[in-house]
Amino acid sequence: MPNLAHAAAGVEEIGTSLTNAETPISDLCKKVGSTLLFVVLAVCGIYNFLGQEWTRKAKGMAISGVIGTGVIYNLFALRDFVTGLFGG
Repeated sequence: MPNLAHAAAGVEEIGTSLTNAETPISDLCKKVGSTLLFVVLAVCGIYNFLGQEWTRKAKGMAISGVIGTGVIYNLFALRDFVTGLFGG
């Protein structure tokens, strides 16, 4: 009969290792996401002074930037949701 307590401890160690590895990646993604949102909004502000056609493009860029930043900030929560949803 296999030692299930030892196997459970190994699974717990893997989960802890993954959490320790994901935390710096999550922080880096959030820093990059907030920086890119600032750049997109700054470019959109400049585009607003270039005329109506450019203003339309700026609105699309701003909306895309906000949605992209929201996805980046919630990336790991979305991953956990999808994993839990499909039982992976």
